[in-house]
Amino acid sequence: MWKRKSTRVQAQLPFLNHQYVERNKSSAFLDLLSRTELDWKESLPDNLKSLPVKEQEILDRCRQIQMQHLNKEISISKRETDTAGISFPY
Repeated sequence: MWKRKSTRVQAQLPFLNHQYVERNKSSAFLDLLSRTELDWKESLPDNLKSLPVKEQEILDRCRQIQMQHLNKEISISKRETDTAGISFPY
């Protein structure tokens, strides 16, 4: 019985090794991309020059929405702890 399981695992080892290697290659590639600085905003054609501004506006709006939700969660958390008689020093 153990022999059958071990041969099944051994048969899967090349596949698992391949997955492991591919995952690490992908991770290394993404790490390399994240450390690379690109100056793509300076060489944009005229019809695309407004894109970085729009991108920043969208990112600012996303941050604002995230902070609203975070503030709601914190206020709910404070309310729940206040009613339980537990207080936090913030």
